[in-house]
Amino acid sequence: MSSEGAKSQKIEIVWSILGQRDLPQIKDLEGFDFLEIWLGPKVYMNSAGIREWLRWIKPAAEMEKLTIQIYKCPEPFIQLANMIKEMIAKNAQIMSFYVPHFSNPTGEQKLVLLTRGHEFVDDKVSLPVVYDSTNTKMEVDVDQSRFFKFLNYPIVVEST
Repeated sequence: MSSEGAKSQKIEIVWSILGQRDLPQIKDLEGFDFLEIWLGPKVYMNSAGIREWLRWIKPAAEMEKLTIQIYKCPEPFIQLANMIKEMIAKNAQIMSFYVPHFSNPTGEQKLVLLTRGHEFVDDKVSLPVVYDSTNTKMEVDVDQSRFFKFLNYPIVVEST
């Protein structure tokens, strides 16, 4: 979250972004320190939605004194950010994101939220050990060598 005393604007996006008018209006950010963007777990973007996101975030991305903080990024957003550099502006930070896990024996899936300063810091991602309903360890359900690329630094992934 933004620093105490800092001026921030919070925006929640809980629906898919499929084109124009799917993104909320950003109020005038002059004098703000932070723009907090909170994404819902089902946020998905098609190609028109990606173009709209890039157009929508551009004014905030060009503000030198503004930090964009993006919270609760679902897997599809992270996958797009890994393919499209501009998805995460230079003045933006991913503050939290979901990592999918899967259990082969039960077929269960879980989304595990990793938070900046807790499960990931500078050059390390600490993946918690996750268990299914039968107490069997679940596997991370993404290619780890590609999935964490958006963090923009060499990553050491460890299970805790």
